[in-house]
Amino acid sequence: ISNELTGTGIPVQITAKIKGNEGQTIAELFVDDQKKGQATVQGNTVSFTHVFEQAGSRYGEIRLTSDRLAVDDARYFALDVLGEIKVLIVGSNSSYINLALNPDGGALNSIQTDNCAVDELAAKSLNDYNLVLLMDTPKMTDNALRKLKAFNAGGGNIIAFIGKSVDRDWYNSNFDILPATLGNRTDYSQKPLKISRWDTNHPIFSVFSDEGTAGSLKSPEIYSAFPVVPKNNAKVIASFNGNIPAILESDTSKGNIGFGKIILFNVSPDPQVSDLPLRPAFLPLMQQTVFYM
Repeated sequence: ISNELTGTGIPVQITAKIKGNEGQTIAELFVDDQKKGQATVQGNTVSFTHVFEQAGSRYGEIRLTSDRLAVDDARYFALDVLGEIKVLIVGSNSSYINLALNPDGGALNSIQTDNCAVDELAAKSLNDYNLVLLMDTPKMTDNALRKLKAFNAGGGNIIAFIGKSVDRDWYNSNFDILPATLGNRTDYSQKPLKISRWDTNHPIFSVFSDEGTAGSLKSPEIYSAFPVVPKNNAKVIASFNGNIPAILESDTSKGNIGFGKIILFNVSPDPQVSDLPLRPAFLPLMQQTVFYM
């Protein structure tokens, strides 16, 4: 299954490998006991693209036309399809992230987004959201920061993008739940950074498992970034060349049990900072991160 972390309205490719195929050329896809597709076997594989319309545990099978031993002509799969995920996007430069998370305007997608300015965060009720996404927010009021920390302590998840608008000193002095401290922002416009390696076992990178999709993740150019120092409760899940951390995650196994996850992107979806939001990898990376969280 191309992306086991998936939600309603998201196309999923389901591929079966066939061994000992003797003239069986047609395969059928069944989901929840209903036939959803039919395809021709190409060599030793057959693939289907399916969009799950209902959330919850879904099961299915791929079935070949029967032969003299029908018992081995079907194989089964199961996966959990996520329902509606409500995301609050805080800050400016949010047009690209809104498009990536909600490409159809919310008609089918399981990710539903709301937006607010950073100075509106203190008055916002976070109980309605599964995830808060900070878009290069310079700094916050004390009330907004307390509300965000309480949200995280109660199991709420946070994604933080840091770009050129971030007040480094304020983040280091006040935003202590982030998984890293920030150094002085460095310009790489003459020799842009690129993501050079990542944790291939991490769920958000599962869609970049083959050579072609892995190449798409390596192609974005980053024009400026922070030197960051991971904290004790953090793990680096992707790095730029030069061993500069690109994506970090708070590790709740090292204390803070019951807290939500925090993922820090050492980049911003701002074309002045990187061309990441203009690249094909941006949409699946953002959606997989939200599904994981």
